[in-house]
Amino acid sequence: MHFSKYVAYLGDKKTIDVKYEKDSNPEDISKRINNLIKDILIDTHLLDILMKRESGKIMNSRQLEYMTPKYQKRYIWDSAALSNNYNIQVIIVKNYLSKKQNYTFERSLKKAIDNFAKKLQDTVNFSITIENLYGININNFIETDLTEKKFIPIGSKVEGLMTTIDQQLLPSLSIDPYLKLVLIEHDVDFTFIDENGDDIKGIIAAAWGSFVPLVMEKSLNDVDEYNEKLKHITSFLFGSMKTLLGIHSDLLPVYQKTKIPLSEWEIQKYKFRFFVDKVLSTIHHIKSTNSLIHKVENMEISENIASKMNEAIDLLLEELNKFEKTGIIKLDGIKRAAMLSEFVSSDSSLVSLLYFPSDQKIGVYLPIALPALFPVIISLIKLLKKEKN
Repeated sequence: MHFSKYVAYLGDKKTIDVKYEKDSNPEDISKRINNLIKDILIDTHLLDILMKRESGKIMNSRQLEYMTPKYQKRYIWDSAALSNNYNIQVIIVKNYLSKKQNYTFERSLKKAIDNFAKKLQDTVNFSITIENLYGININNFIETDLTEKKFIPIGSKVEGLMTTIDQQLLPSLSIDPYLKLVLIEHDVDFTFIDENGDDIKGIIAAAWGSFVPLVMEKSLNDVDEYNEKLKHITSFLFGSMKTLLGIHSDLLPVYQKTKIPLSEWEIQKYKFRFFVDKVLSTIHHIKSTNSLIHKVENMEISENIASKMNEAIDLLLEELNKFEKTGIIKLDGIKRAAMLSEFVSSDSSLVSLLYFPSDQKIGVYLPIALPALFPVIISLIKLLKKEKN
């Protein structure tokens, strides 16, 4: 392995090659390996962000200002909680001049995204659909400069396009997050322009999805050109999915990685991040429920709610104990613990009068009902006095 300027190479399998010289100090080699584990495989920076998120320690604006744009963006992405399930919508915004569907391209696209999603199936579940969206004239969003270059500037134009797409899509009953991977079909090459005036091949919008241009008319009759275009599109979609899901693969300049879409070390790193995210989420919901119970005196909790919370606590302790002993990450137990704890903490019965003791019900109803009943009571007393006389 020729490392050149790199000190470690992360391949597509579970093996990582670490560079060392014959006269290297064992302590230096050990330090290099420890840094690799902490910075890349475990990612202590990520763990710090997750801990701050769950403890409520939000970074203030001054702290954000001192961070580089790269880490500002990463702080925002990493602060988002992960879901067990995602709906992936691949949306092809059709050129308003074209009504034809390219079934071959759509099948190739679906197959590629399915294969990518299968690599993460032990961690999250995906529902993937591809649909064509008609009726949007993309020329309304494209601008042209003095050199006849066509582009869509980041800002109000992109926000307007996002709103237009959302309005065109049918509403969904699913409670799981939707990530929209939008391909904008056009007959002329165009690009996106960032706030600095630089070309970018696509846009990723947090919690919404991504955009990438699709100009294929010239590629349809040339196999090599078609395959190259498909590779370009799928590469961007894979990258945007990784970013939207919180799979971070950015490395320090001293590290090098393989160019395949998703490596084994990335899958395991994401699995660990998912495990930590669910552990912290479960603890957060248990603590918030416990705090509510202590604040409301004499609160009565149903057996069903108490059973769910006890199961969540038992599962949390069990999964943490297993991980501490074996180092092997299993997600089924902690997923259920997170689901149960969230269900209990958001259950309306905790603050409803259905579970209040009778004396508390009287204390709540009496101030409301007495003013309305008082005139009736006086009238009854007067009526009784008249009958006695």
